[in-house]
Amino acid sequence: MQLNSIVLHKEYNEFECFSVSDVAKLLKVNKSFVYELVYSQKLKSIRFSERRIRISKTALEEFLEQELHKAIVYNNDVQPPKRGRKPKNVS
Repeated sequence: MQLNSIVLHKEYNEFECFSVSDVAKLLKVNKSFVYELVYSQKLKSIRFSERRIRISKTALEEFLEQELHKAIVYNNDVQPPKRGRKPKNVS
């Protein structure tokens, strides 16, 4: 398949991708954190050059689903703190 036919294909016209800056704004984090996710391959990306990196909408959604799943598993393992006063030591 040639690039021209891919661009003209309806499915690819709906393809959305974000810059590192866009993702940082969406997630309300620093750009350096997004770069860290990209370099550690936790967030899939398309690299056009050293400074031209794009993240597809599906890659971002997959990453968020994985992180949400990790958060749910983590929160189920952690016990909530006990409420109330600590008993006084009786000597």
